[in-house]
Amino acid sequence: MADFNFDQVERGFGAQRQGRGGSFFINIAGAVTSVALIFGLGYWGYRLAVRDMTGIPVVRALEGPMRIA
Repeated sequence: MADFNFDQVERGFGAQRQGRGGSFFINIAGAVTSVALIFGLGYWGYRLAVRDMTGIPVVRALEGPMRIA
């Protein structure tokens, strides 16, 4: 069987963590965007429901000779 050197693997993982500082701000920006989308969809749904509850405005026909014609 082939021998595997675990010391080389541990050094490889340490090199990947060097650029980790910027990912924190990206995660925060993604979280804020997600929360804003959820609130935006909730507001849009509420406005849509309120609009449907008030109904469609009805336009009544005019009185007079034009209606008779």
